[in-house]
Amino acid sequence: MLELLLEVPLGNVAEDQVPDLSEAGWALKVTFSKPIVVPDGSKVLVVTADDMQMYDTSDGKLLWKQPIYGGIDKYDATNEIVYLSEAGSSGRFKERSYIYAIDAASGAELWRYDLQQDARPWRLENMPEGAEAGSAGFTNINVHEGVIYAKVSDSWKDGSVTDRTEVLVALDDRGGKLWEIRSRGYPGLFSTGRMEFLADKLIIGSYTYGDDTHGPAYVQAFDLADGQLLWRQDLPWEPLNYARSNNASVTIVGDKVVASTSFGRVYVFTADGEALGDFLAWEPVDTGENVITTYVLGGKVAGFGDDNVVIAPSKTVIQGAAASAVSPVEHPDANSVLVYNLQGERLWKFALGAPPLNLIIKGDIMLLGTSSESATAGGTEDTGVYAFSLAGGAGGEFTAADSANLEQFLGFFRTDGIIYVSALDSSADQSVIAAVSWPTRSGVTKSGEHALYILTLK
Repeated sequence: MLELLLEVPLGNVAEDQVPDLSEAGWALKVTFSKPIVVPDGSKVLVVTADDMQMYDTSDGKLLWKQPIYGGIDKYDATNEIVYLSEAGSSGRFKERSYIYAIDAASGAELWRYDLQQDARPWRLENMPEGAEAGSAGFTNINVHEGVIYAKVSDSWKDGSVTDRTEVLVALDDRGGKLWEIRSRGYPGLFSTGRMEFLADKLIIGSYTYGDDTHGPAYVQAFDLADGQLLWRQDLPWEPLNYARSNNASVTIVGDKVVASTSFGRVYVFTADGEALGDFLAWEPVDTGENVITTYVLGGKVAGFGDDNVVIAPSKTVIQGAAASAVSPVEHPDANSVLVYNLQGERLWKFALGAPPLNLIIKGDIMLLGTSSESATAGGTEDTGVYAFSLAGGAGGEFTAADSANLEQFLGFFRTDGIIYVSALDSSADQSVIAAVSWPTRSGVTKSGEHALYILTLK
């Protein structure tokens, strides 16, 4: 079961940062706090809108506190060093887009690398004079075997035409550049999920706003030694999708690359890019009035073992309608966790009752953090952290009400507030779990707290 070790209050949240969940796009207005657990579980760094706070997970003692570097977007960590990437902006180009290496023990800055020294010349070479800034300086970062892989994206609008440039760099552990990749246009290098690694390859998904305008989403493999493109596989749009956009989420299963589209088509490839097969994780449902479906974005697709993949689709959506449109009927697989083998056989399903915004698999333990799409989010019983075992067990379909009948169910801890994207992290062995809750409101009624929860599995 999930057991609370410590709860640490993180201070008040400004009123304009307490979202009203009845409003469309509420998450875009908020700078959420994020926990970063070092692999051995001894420390957790909480990154807020104002500062960084490192805590000892054994007693909750504040080890150090430092001002924030202009907002932090992505992160990764070793036991000794925390790597942070600076947040992007909308409507203006950034002068700097830093990657920071921070000493985990003291909070001292070890080095910084400005991605704009690579990105700005490439953007200026391609951007028409007079174009307006779009989403600029948005980054992603992952660390693998002592090398830091970081990418940055800058977009612009020239009349009715939107375009962008991207740069992906590999840095050594002292911030020295090993190689770089440049990309122009869409889909490019951007995806809503993590970069993945398989043997000597870097695997990246992509996101397209439409096959007809920007081309299909795809999976790309690059050589870790020099960044050369090794292979690419397209994941075409299908009428199954509720929108024209499509995201390719990638994960590694054994020695295979697995990629899922937004609408649940799952593809399996060899390490060398050979297609092995595909299957559909769910089907749209015709209610008589609408066709409803669900969707999955990056971070909610993860592999385990040599032949299994977990997909955690989000809320119900209506085909042809805006994502904010509310369906009177729920799709049967929305807000759930689905476990498949790579032949497309569904092994088991658990209905979460709230959107899964975080999915972590390490070893044979799976964690999920949930938010809510209802106006009473802070007070729902389904908002918190779930834990499951992935080591065998019986199949079937289950809900929270009959969770005792699911052998794989390890527990649920309800948090006082939603667990938003990147607000859940854990140690390498999942013995230390950190979640940061966030308050919400419905009209003038506020619920939930801004707090750090340190949990363990018993």
